[in-house]
Amino acid sequence: MPNCKPYGGAPRWPRGWMLACLMLCLSACAQNQATPAVVHRVERQYPPTSLLLTNQEPSLKGNLNQDLVQWSLDLRDSLRSCNADKSALATWALEGQAEERK
Repeated sequence: MPNCKPYGGAPRWPRGWMLACLMLCLSACAQNQATPAVVHRVERQYPPTSLLLTNQEPSLKGNLNQDLVQWSLDLRDSLRSCNADKSALATWALEGQAEERK
């Protein structure tokens, strides 16, 4: 029968298991992995400067009804220009919201 207790009467296999477990525990603690830091950055977007320009109010030139009609047409054109700027701003805002959802 082979001798399983060569070192002071203790069997070898428990020492082997103990060394293997210790090596696993030590190797698990050896790597200190730093967690990546999360950086939040706010990017502000502003509307194009062409949409921020003020529109000049047309002035009434003359005293005739024809001048009044022309002035009302100029006011309508000015209003349409302002509405076009506002719709462009609304479109720009909706595109920004759609990009944030992605």
